[in-house]
Amino acid sequence: MSSSLSRHSSRAPNAWPSRDKFSYRSSTSVALPERRTSMSSVIRRKHIETTQRVVSGEQFNYQDLEQQAATYLESVKEQAEALLANAQREAATIREEARRAGWVEAHSAAEEAARERVDEQLGSLLPAVQQTISTVQNLRQQWLQRWEANALQLALGIAERVIRREVAADINVTRTWLRESLELASGCQQLRVRLNPHDYELLHNQTESLRTEFMQLADAEIVPDASVSPGGCCLDTEYGCIDQQVETQLTRIGQALE
Repeated sequence: MSSSLSRHSSRAPNAWPSRDKFSYRSSTSVALPERRTSMSSVIRRKHIETTQRVVSGEQFNYQDLEQQAATYLESVKEQAEALLANAQREAATIREEARRAGWVEAHSAAEEAARERVDEQLGSLLPAVQQTISTVQNLRQQWLQRWEANALQLALGIAERVIRREVAADINVTRTWLRESLELASGCQQLRVRLNPHDYELLHNQTESLRTEFMQLADAEIVPDASVSPGGCCLDTEYGCIDQQVETQLTRIGQALE
């Protein structure tokens, strides 16, 4: 067909008559150009149809490729999103594990640091605490001793008041202490008994009976003495003085109890 087209196209300039010639020729001579025009139109129409079919095929193939590409891109996009989501989850897991591990490590480090600080503070406070304990113990001991002394003084004071009340109410208490003093001084040659003047007056009427009673123990002289407290007596010998006053006896009791 292409060779036929080339032959027709090579003869076309000389073969096609002008319009002026058509007017002088018969109808038979005019029919040839019309048939050639129809042939050319047919050829061109077939060429156009063929071109359209080729273009339509190309368009169809391009649409298929575009659809496949879009589908592939969508699949790739979904895979990328899935990978990104997995990566984000893994990153979050790693961060959480790191956070927990870091928290545990930090907590352990904080506990260790706290223990070290406590040990250090205890190390510095321990001597002070021991000193405080020792001071408290000493103070406690001193307080107990002072309390015992005060309690003893209180007891002796109470006893003194009770004894003096008994002595004031009963002169025989003085007689008893006088007898005890003479018994302690038995064997001495020179004895002098000193009594409180009030007690001496109370016992004045009994002086002779006392001498008679105590002569078998010792030869004693009974005299009043204001320095002797009521209820008590003092016995002077060549070896010293036997003090039987209330306060003196309570002092000896307190010394024995200390």
